[in-house]
Amino acid sequence: DAVLKEAGHTIHSGSFCIAGTGVMVATRVGKDSAINKLSVIAKRYKRVLTPTQEKLAAIVQLSVIIMAICTPMIFVAGFLATQDLVPGLGVFRNAVVFVTSLVPQGLVLTAVLSLTIGAISISRYQTLVQRVNAVESMANVTTLCFDKTGTLTRNQLEVIELEPLNGEGEDGIRERLALYINNLGHLNRTAAAVARYTNGDGGQYAPAIVKTREVPFNSARKWGAIVLQDETLVLGAPERVLAHNERTAARARDLARHGYRVLAFARVPGAMADGRLDGDREPLALIVLNDQVREDIQATLDAFREQDVALKVISGDNLETVRAIAREAGMPTDPAFTGDQLE
Repeated sequence: DAVLKEAGHTIHSGSFCIAGTGVMVATRVGKDSAINKLSVIAKRYKRVLTPTQEKLAAIVQLSVIIMAICTPMIFVAGFLATQDLVPGLGVFRNAVVFVTSLVPQGLVLTAVLSLTIGAISISRYQTLVQRVNAVESMANVTTLCFDKTGTLTRNQLEVIELEPLNGEGEDGIRERLALYINNLGHLNRTAAAVARYTNGDGGQYAPAIVKTREVPFNSARKWGAIVLQDETLVLGAPERVLAHNERTAARARDLARHGYRVLAFARVPGAMADGRLDGDREPLALIVLNDQVREDIQATLDAFREQDVALKVISGDNLETVRAIAREAGMPTDPAFTGDQLE
């Protein structure tokens, strides 16, 4: 869960900064740090049994219970038959035969050999098997959920078009966009693609006007803002940034249906006071980005389908964009749900 941190608060190593930037002072390092303590716990060996191993364990436990009940009965029967306080050799022989016949040695050996052969077979596909029973765990997979970016696509975003919305020329929009990008405290992959478009090399330069404050982008609000003295520049998902402008939103949805990632760039008169996207927003441009589908993705997905594995995509992108990319990769896209619908 995301936790808001203010200056002076404690931050534990191993946590992720999901929005914004900051400076920290390390107070515990090495074995005393939180991440190393977690690593020690995670490295403790925990044996997880597969369904077959659970059934074998149940059979062995049942056999032990039967032995615990029946073995004393053999000695009692021998005592009653001979009336001798010291059981004879025949009684011991009967008990040993009974115990050894109940231990399913061959069954356990067969299961171990089967898993070992499976591990050897799967290792031929350049796969490291750390536990032999992982082979059966793989065989029990029924559903595979994966992301879109970097899995279905090559994760090489590129700005292919800039559509001005306020009648201003593309050069003017590019200057404002560069002002936004160069004031960011951190460039994620999308912002880096925009930086390559505005700055030419994906780097950041000293902005012409320095921000007074930044509202960092995160996946919950789906937009970020740079607050200047006289205006606020906003960049984010069209359905959030330009929700009030139906014509622009419809154009963004049309682009998304073709598999493009679309960002809305807008301007808010005056400085944003409380970090909330309220008031009138002047649309400046739609930024259209493209991410190519992997060439071999259809063969990969077909291999999973042949194993009767259901495939599902979970993505933070626009629904229509994800649908278009999934269709291009050969996946069915109905039904599809947004996070708001699921909630």
